[in-house]
Amino acid sequence: MNIEAYRLVFIQIKCDFCHTTNGAKLITPSYDTLYGVQACPDCYECGKISLQKSLDKIGAIDPLDFKKHEDIENFINLLNEGNFPIKRTSGEIEYDWTLDYNIPIRKYEKGWSFGVCKNQISKLLYINDFIDNCRYEEIKSVDESRQNLMKNLISSSHKVIEISNKGFYKTLSES
Repeated sequence: MNIEAYRLVFIQIKCDFCHTTNGAKLITPSYDTLYGVQACPDCYECGKISLQKSLDKIGAIDPLDFKKHEDIENFINLLNEGNFPIKRTSGEIEYDWTLDYNIPIRKYEKGWSFGVCKNQISKLLYINDFIDNCRYEEIKSVDESRQNLMKNLISSSHKVIEISNKGFYKTLSES
């Protein structure tokens, strides 16, 4: 049985699957504790699966699940190497940003995005814009290792988009 995730505001605490009130808990993504499903201990796995299907439907990946998929984990590891280019609203290119684990990989009208942060400033970064930044950096760089990092980030970014378009949680269950 699949229950679609919903806003968990002003609700009675009861299992969405068997309707018991004994031990029912909220199952939510790490970035939004007001969206999810409720499940008792017996229905917990059904609750997790329902939440994952709902996240695929709205185009979101919980940051706590990033490392569950090899290609997403490779992308995260490359980002964690740091020093990737971020184009600010002003047009200036900055470095030393890190992945913001409080923001999910998410699909918006403009495309797939992820969060980055630096000095307590968070920024939503569209993956296609990130790829363009990396291409520019790859072209202008004279350092071969820097060029290779940019090539790997570009390749890895395309894989993230492909996996996300298929449905992250769906691809996890298929592997």
